[in-house]
Amino acid sequence: MKAITICAVAVAALMALPVSGRSAKRGVSENAFQYVTQLEPLAPGVGWFYNWGAQPSSQEVAESDLMEYCPMAWNGGYNAEAIRNYCSTHPQAKYILGFNEPNFTNQANMTPQEAAEKWPALKALADELGLKLVAPAMNTSPNPPYQSPTKWFDEFVAIVGLDAFDYVAVHSYGGLAAMQNIATSFHDRYGKDVWVTEFCFWP
Repeated sequence: MKAITICAVAVAALMALPVSGRSAKRGVSENAFQYVTQLEPLAPGVGWFYNWGAQPSSQEVAESDLMEYCPMAWNGGYNAEAIRNYCSTHPQAKYILGFNEPNFTNQANMTPQEAAEKWPALKALADELGLKLVAPAMNTSPNPPYQSPTKWFDEFVAIVGLDAFDYVAVHSYGGLAAMQNIATSFHDRYGKDVWVTEFCFWP
């Protein structure tokens, strides 16, 4: 789900934990970072961030090297040129995130077949730029017929194949056990390392 997170809560949560140092596995999703000062409290423990877009939300943040930025192709209408431009000035970029919750009607809203038609172009862009490609981020959806994230993803994989991406991505809004369940399920089912790119305990 694309949403603006509350930075103060994220900062407070991180400061309350015994952070031993920056982790490449620890990231933040936020679409309102405008100033480097917003990154500074997070940077000691967080290795990367994304904003559901093709480039950071401001030039000041784009020019900072405090945290790695990961561009996202939110749906099939992503801005490939903006991703190219960002990567040309940031050769340290390593990853590109795929479509956002395509099984939700209020998110990327793509059938597996529609996503599969758009995927080769994104894979070609990732190869061109030397980026690792993260598969569409899946979540349990309220929208039929793809409430099950694995039902959608199974159909997508049946078309594009497992070699068409380097990692899988999941979202979870049901607490720690739910997050562990969906992450473990995707890891075991598809044999890829898992990015958890959104989580929250709504209950």
